[in-house]
Amino acid sequence: MMISRNHFVEDDFECTAKKLHDKSLESMDHDEIHLYKGDPALPVYRWGLKNGMCTDDVAELLVNRCIDRSRIATRGPTSVENNTVFIVDTSKISEKDDLKCDDSGAWECKGSKKSYYYKDEDGKLGKLAKDKLPDEQVGVFVIQRQWYRNSSMNSLQRIIITPRDSVSTVPKDLVFIQYIFNNGEQPVTVNLHGNAKSARCGAYQRTMQSTRKMIKDNIGALPARSIVHKVINERGGIMKIGSSGALPRNRTQVYNITREVKKQAKPFGHIEDPMLQVLAKAKEEQQGRAEDIFIREIPLSQSQSSSLPTNSSWLILNAFALILRSFVY
Repeated sequence: MMISRNHFVEDDFECTAKKLHDKSLESMDHDEIHLYKGDPALPVYRWGLKNGMCTDDVAELLVNRCIDRSRIATRGPTSVENNTVFIVDTSKISEKDDLKCDDSGAWECKGSKKSYYYKDEDGKLGKLAKDKLPDEQVGVFVIQRQWYRNSSMNSLQRIIITPRDSVSTVPKDLVFIQYIFNNGEQPVTVNLHGNAKSARCGAYQRTMQSTRKMIKDNIGALPARSIVHKVINERGGIMKIGSSGALPRNRTQVYNITREVKKQAKPFGHIEDPMLQVLAKAKEEQQGRAEDIFIREIPLSQSQSSSLPTNSSWLILNAFALILRSFVY
């Protein structure tokens, strides 16, 4: 697809002097490869960065795959204690959402931004302004950058960048993940779960989406204790599990998921209320960005209303009924 240079954005506010440009993408591949905590499935792409990498550079990595395969991780990072960057191949993991389970407790999303790119004749990426996107968006790539702040350590930030084709909602395989410790590199002491009643409950750990799916697939066929053991065995045993999120927390979690499944199951003859569906969708959208909200307002009557005909109205209706009877008979 040919796109005129008028669509190209010359300035990128993310690529300012504050960002790091001390090495080209080509020179990075000649650096020594470091495995995070000796894990062969978790090579580190960059060490020691204290600022977020420029989106343009990351887009080049993820779309054109200008990176050596030996620098691509095949599982999500966990228990990160250093300023590090990882490029993860999500085709090697069960669920893409498993990347959000990194044994660092809860994260709060602080922002999200989409950038648009295209490939020129030489295969290089050019940036597109959102208000100048072509009508035919085949060959256009969407790069989404999300910022997170750790709830247990306010100085810890995480950046996740995912690419996809503009005409597709399915992300591409490679995902960029960066950790930035603003107050020095250190282990994360995870806070208790918000519903925890005592310290004996332990630190909050998010369960992987793939683990929850495995639990749901076995509900009804096995008791809770057996489901926990089956998940551990299918993960390769307790010694080969690299994240606490890969395990069910306990049997109570299995019971809770069982109740969720039963609650979501629709009984025979169940009819969905369209108004309830709209209200649920509106509530879901309120938790996202304001500019992405589709349902703006749902006017509802605060009380039931009814109408009573007057005497003149009854006379008119009665006369109309007599006319109809004359035609019938």
